[in-house]
Amino acid sequence: MAMRNLKEVYIVNGFAILHFATAYFSALADIPDSRLLTLMTILMTLIICVRERVNLEMTCLNFVIVNVAGYYLGMEVLSDSARLLSLEMLSPLNQGISSFISTEILGWVLVGVFRLSGNAFKIESEDTHYWDTRLKVVVIVIAVIFGARLFLSTVVQHGLFADVDMYQVFHHFLENYILLLLLLAVNLFVEGMLMRSDMRQWQKVLCYMGLIILLSAGAAFFQAFGLPFHYTTAVSGMDIYRNAVVAVAVELAFFSIVYLLLSTIDARKRARLERTQAQQVLFQYQNLKQQVNPHFLFNSLNILDSLILSDRPEDASEYVHKLSGVYRYMLQNEGEKLVTLDREMEYAMMYVDLLKVRFPDGLEVKTDVKEEDRNKLVVPCSVQLLVENAVKHNSTVPSNPLVIEITSDGTSLAVRNNYLPKKSTLVSHGVGQKYISQQYSEWGAKVEVSQDESYYTVSLPLLSPSAKMKK
Repeated sequence: MAMRNLKEVYIVNGFAILHFATAYFSALADIPDSRLLTLMTILMTLIICVRERVNLEMTCLNFVIVNVAGYYLGMEVLSDSARLLSLEMLSPLNQGISSFISTEILGWVLVGVFRLSGNAFKIESEDTHYWDTRLKVVVIVIAVIFGARLFLSTVVQHGLFADVDMYQVFHHFLENYILLLLLLAVNLFVEGMLMRSDMRQWQKVLCYMGLIILLSAGAAFFQAFGLPFHYTTAVSGMDIYRNAVVAVAVELAFFSIVYLLLSTIDARKRARLERTQAQQVLFQYQNLKQQVNPHFLFNSLNILDSLILSDRPEDASEYVHKLSGVYRYMLQNEGEKLVTLDREMEYAMMYVDLLKVRFPDGLEVKTDVKEEDRNKLVVPCSVQLLVENAVKHNSTVPSNPLVIEITSDGTSLAVRNNYLPKKSTLVSHGVGQKYISQQYSEWGAKVEVSQDESYYTVSLPLLSPSAKMKK
């Protein structure tokens, strides 16, 4: 998509210049510029969202946030720039400067939010036609927002705000910090509860609409009667109507910001969970593939054949039982996150026995596991994987055998081997060891790895049986 090639600096600065020119020349010609500026702000938001591959829902919510924030920010900058630059409040130059500054702030904040949120709001990378199929929805949303802006400007000039400065009503509303905190708290609580519920999507939408209506109406009465600072009964229906218009705009902005915040948190949690599950599945796949790959089966069947031809039926039967035990253990613990060290060592030693048949003089495994440590917990297949890695990356020649030592000290299980790297370079992706480290991190434990010229050591934390109960 060509829009992806546009740099943010060109997009934001370009629209800031356009806003300056529109506001400046409109003020010179005494032409209302709010509608055109609104349309350009929406267009800038759309381009940034499409470029950052933000999904449809977040794009529409940003239309609301940017327009509400843009109005208030523009009026604030208009007032401050007039004071700092000694310009008239509504002079063409001051209106142009305030539009330029406001657009720069909104644009860079928007870009920064998307960058900080990572992939939380982004569409799938392979979906190249995402916006092609959803352009009609975007056009409808833009039309609704622009229509609301047009209606509001008409009301301000000829209706509710004909004799009142709407910005002052807006500013006074935002000075009621108790009311703003109450709106924020209720939005956080109710939206969070609705997001976690099992309601259907259309039911949630109705609840969201009801929330916006109720909070806007409540905030309008709250503000009109001067609560909680200076209660007054001298309130007209027009005061309530004016505050209701402002309350709807503020509540829409609060609702959108909270929805974005909660969606980001939820998306990050789901992404972390999916990443953990993907790592686990990949590890299980790699482990299973290692056991059923043609080389493993070929070697196992050759060894079995040699045992049979050597007229050693008892050894052949024992070999078959251990081979089946390896597969049985993997299938039984496929969904387990922790197993006892005793079970893991039993499985690991079955795997070692298979290796020793293949490398009778080139491999030696020594164990010194304390009896009181055998009821403690480890990640399943972790010890077997470390033994497998040692054999995979080190030579096993009879003249200089590979020695693997498995020892425990009450807090950790160390798997250490003498460092005998193979001459042929093997590509290691480290999937298994990364998975083990990640699984232990879920329990607040850390896998320690150390290496020197003579030894390579991996220490696995031994978890107490109560750790499994806590999860």
